[in-house]
Amino acid sequence: MKTSSIIGHVREALEEFFASDRIPSDLLLRKFTRQRRYLGSRDRREIAALYYDFLRLAPRWFGQIGEDERGGVETLPRAFAISLLVSSAVDEKDVSVGCGVDSNDLDIHLGPAAGDRLPADEFGLPVWLYDRFALSFGNETRDLCRSLLRPAPIGRRVKQQAISREEAAAEITEATSVDAAPSPYAPHGLRLEKRIALDAIKAVRIGHVVVQSEASQLAVASLGDIEGRSVFDACAGAGGKTLQLASVVGRAGHVFADDIDQTRLRRLEHRIRASRYGDRVRVCSWGNIEEADRPDVVLVDAPCSGSGTLWRNPGMRLRLEAAALTSYRATQASILKEWESRIEVGGTIVYATCSLLPEENEEQVADFLALFSGWERVDLRKVRNELPDAVFTEVGDIATTPHRHGIDGFYVAVLRCVHRV
Repeated sequence: MKTSSIIGHVREALEEFFASDRIPSDLLLRKFTRQRRYLGSRDRREIAALYYDFLRLAPRWFGQIGEDERGGVETLPRAFAISLLVSSAVDEKDVSVGCGVDSNDLDIHLGPAAGDRLPADEFGLPVWLYDRFALSFGNETRDLCRSLLRPAPIGRRVKQQAISREEAAAEITEATSVDAAPSPYAPHGLRLEKRIALDAIKAVRIGHVVVQSEASQLAVASLGDIEGRSVFDACAGAGGKTLQLASVVGRAGHVFADDIDQTRLRRLEHRIRASRYGDRVRVCSWGNIEEADRPDVVLVDAPCSGSGTLWRNPGMRLRLEAAALTSYRATQASILKEWESRIEVGGTIVYATCSLLPEENEEQVADFLALFSGWERVDLRKVRNELPDAVFTEVGDIATTPHRHGIDGFYVAVLRCVHRV
C-alpha cells in the first residue's frame, strides 16, 4: 500500500477516535482494521505504529498548531500532518494527500524551543496529571513519563497445572522466533518482546496460555494459596482476573463474578464457556448467593483513572480530566464502604487499581482504615515470600510502575476484618 494511503487510513482511524468519547483507542483501532479486510499484516502494523505515535504526543501536536491540547476532529488532519513532518521521514506530498491538507497549510509551527517547553508538553500529558506525577515521584518523574511513551509490554498468563512457563516460552520462541521469557514479577506470567499472532501455537490454541498483563496478575497472586476456597470478583470487567482465580481455586473452589457493565458480563460468560471453567465460575450478584455459600474473600479491582496503563491506551491522555479523578475517588470509597458492611470477621478485601496516583491507592486505603477501625492491612512482605521484594511498598502493599518494573502501573492492598466495632 502506498505511503499516502497508509497515512489516509491512520487519519480515518484517528477521526473515528476523536468522534467517540468512550471507545478506548486500542479497541477502536482493532475494530477499524478488522472492518477493512483488504489490509495486509504489514499495512496493519504500519497503520498501528503511526496511530499510536500520534496519540502518545497528541496534546503537543495540537498545541503546536495553536489548538487546545485535547484536540478535535476538525483540527486533527493538520495536527497529524505536522506530527508526521516533524517526527517522521515522510514526503510532504504523501502527507498532504493522506491527511487531506493543502500543502500551503503545512508550514511547521515549531512552538517553543525544547528548553522553554512545559514538561507536560514534552511528554504529551495534561498539565494537571504531570504535576501529580511530580508530587508523587519527584526526581523519577521524567523517567516515568518517558517510559509511558514506549509501547506497552506484551503479557501472557500460563495455566501452570497444564504446562510450565519455561515450556510455554520455549514453544512460543521456537514457533515465532520472538523472545518469550518468564515474568520476573508475576509467578504465572510470560513476557513477549513484541506483539505477534500466537493463534497457531498449540499452547495458546488449547487455552494453556492466555492474554493477561503481568501487573494485573499480581492482584490474584497477593492471595497466595487459595485452592478449595471461594472468591467474589466484584468488579469483574472482561474477566481476566476472574479466570485467573478459577485456575487457582481448583475443582473444590468457586468464583462468583459481577460487574455493573452488563456488556462486559456477557463477554465474560462467553469466555467462561470457552475456558472450561464453567463448573467453578458463576456470574451473579452477591444477593443471589446463598448466605451459607458467600465467599469471605472479595476482589475489588476498582474503577480508576487508568494512569498506570497510559502506554497501553495512549488515547486516555486526551480524555482524562482532573475532575474525573475526584469522581473516581468517590466511587472507590463507596465501593470499599459497601463491601466493609458485607464482610464478616476474618474476611478479606483485595483492593486493586491500575493507577499510579496515591489518591486512588495508598491514600484511599489510609482513609478506609481510619474510618473502619476493625480492619487491618495485611503486610504482604511477610506472607507472600514467592513474590520478589521489588513489588512491595514500605507498608507491605504491592505497587508497580512502568519505569521501575517495565510493566503497567498497578496497586494492590489486602485488607482483613479483625473485629466489629
